[in-house]
Amino acid sequence: MALTYGERQLQGLLNANADSFEDFFESDSVNRPMISRRGAGGIARKPHQGGTATQIKAVPGNPTFSAQFDMNTSLRFFSQDVATGLVWTAVTPAALLAAEPTMATRLAAFYFGFSDFTAGYANAVSQFPLAVWQYAGITVRGKDPNWENIYGSNWEAAVGALLAQGDVIQHFEAVSGGGVLVYHAYIIQRCTQVGYATLLNAMASDRFVINNIRYILTDVTAPGLLQYANNIVLLTLSLYGKANKDFISPNSFKQPKDFQNGIIDVPLKRGIDKQETLATYINYNIADYQWSVFVWSTSKI
Repeated sequence: MALTYGERQLQGLLNANADSFEDFFESDSVNRPMISRRGAGGIARKPHQGGTATQIKAVPGNPTFSAQFDMNTSLRFFSQDVATGLVWTAVTPAALLAAEPTMATRLAAFYFGFSDFTAGYANAVSQFPLAVWQYAGITVRGKDPNWENIYGSNWEAAVGALLAQGDVIQHFEAVSGGGVLVYHAYIIQRCTQVGYATLLNAMASDRFVINNIRYILTDVTAPGLLQYANNIVLLTLSLYGKANKDFISPNSFKQPKDFQNGIIDVPLKRGIDKQETLATYINYNIADYQWSVFVWSTSKI
């Protein structure tokens, strides 16, 4: 018996969430363009099968999810005297702009991608050039030594006090115009549910599919909201070094009905495993933001 128009609509809607877990992971390490489930006439349609079915999902409200975790990101600046290397001083973004305006630029933050993380995010670094600042390494608090923590310095009191066990710290350096000070920038990444380094280590084998990132800014002034203009970039690095790149603009998901300026839901449905890195630039004046990550399904190996 032929289906009625209403039955076909209902069947399409049911199929919209009948995806296979494997659909969202790379089969050939080259991701096809992101697709929408919505076809002509507003009817949901099944995408081409195989890995790589990255999608942008509709968001009438919170998505269905099986787990959720929060990624908090903080950006902090410090100066260090060149003469002794022992004196570390916290520097606000405003003070950085006044003292070294060329340093008031963007830095890059990388998430997940355990394979690339073990190489200091070599692939991600190559695709995110910086102005003035230089990449200076990645460490895990409580596991790796911080070489800038010179004996007799106040580094631990000035910088270490901001860190918690399991934080991943991305470090950047720049030298002042007069050569008197070295400036340091630290991007501190913390998962509130489990040590972020623990989560990264689990991704050496486990994998999951996310279906939403709630992007929350604490600074909702006009300059602060400019952070949403920085794309979220999806980087894939295969076992043998084949790389792929795609991006999403958070601003494109800002809806007129939204009454909270500092919250945007990015309805990304994407498989995350050791090959997948999410990356974005951070404006120098953004002290803190949060990605609340919704997990559609998880596979433990």
